[in-house]
Amino acid sequence: MYNRLATILIMFLAAFSFIVVAATDPQGPSTLRVNWSQRNTPYDPLNLSALAGNITELEIFAKTQTRTWQGYIGNISGTITLDDASNWTLYDWSNAEPRGQIYATPTAVVPTWANVNCFEYYVDGTSRYNLTEIESNLGLDSTEKDGVNETFQYKTHPLIYVGSKVIENQTCWNTNLYRNDAFQSNYFFELLLTDNTTNSIIYTAIIENKTPGALGDVAGYNGIQYDFQMLVGENGHGTDIATTPYWFYVELI
Repeated sequence: MYNRLATILIMFLAAFSFIVVAATDPQGPSTLRVNWSQRNTPYDPLNLSALAGNITELEIFAKTQTRTWQGYIGNISGTITLDDASNWTLYDWSNAEPRGQIYATPTAVVPTWANVNCFEYYVDGTSRYNLTEIESNLGLDSTEKDGVNETFQYKTHPLIYVGSKVIENQTCWNTNLYRNDAFQSNYFFELLLTDNTTNSIIYTAIIENKTPGALGDVAGYNGIQYDFQMLVGENGHGTDIATTPYWFYVELI
C-alpha cells in the first residue's frame, strides 16, 4: 500500500554500517549532516545587599538545563525509488514534502520492525523494557521532573505505519515539542516505541507537512520552520559526560 525509501545506508556522524532489510521496513538515511549543535549560556549571578536586622522576602525564578534529554530538529527531503540490489534505479519519485517518521534508537542492532509496539511504562511478567529500566539508564530517580513519564505523558497521537505494522492512534505514550517557545498539542508529535525482540526503545518523530496551499512548513520551537523536532534520552547526571550514539532510521510514505 505504501512505497518505502529504498536506500540501505546508515550513517551516524562519520561511521557507516550497511544493513540489508526488507523494502517495506524503515531504513537508514543516505546522509545525516550536523548543521549546528549548541546549549544555553548560564545566567550570571545576581546580588542583593544584606543589612543586619532586616528580613527580606524574595521571589526567585531560575532555569536549569536538563541532564536527561538531547534535542534534534531539522528538515528532510527524499526520494521514493524502485532500486535493485546494486542500488541501480529503474524509476524514482522526488518527494520535496515527505511524510512519514524518523526513528532514533541507542541500540546498534537493527530493530525487528514487525515486532515493534508501544513502549509501556509498567509490564508485569515479561522482560520488556519498562520505565524503571530506562530511567535507571538515564540516571533518573522517580522524583525528577524531567523524567520519561513526566515528559511523554499523553496518548493523543495520530495513526502511523511502522513498516507493515499499524500503530493505532491514541495508543502510545507521546509528547508534543514546542512551537514558538510554548507548549502546544497539534504538531510535532513524538511517540515512544519499543522492539519487543531486542527490548530497545525507539524514539519516533512524526514528520510534519505544510497544509496544502500554505507558504511554508510548521513553525518550530524558535519560530523557524522545521519538518521534525524530537527528544532522545541522554544521561548527563553527576559526572557523566559520556556521549551516546543513536542510530537513525527514516520511513517515507
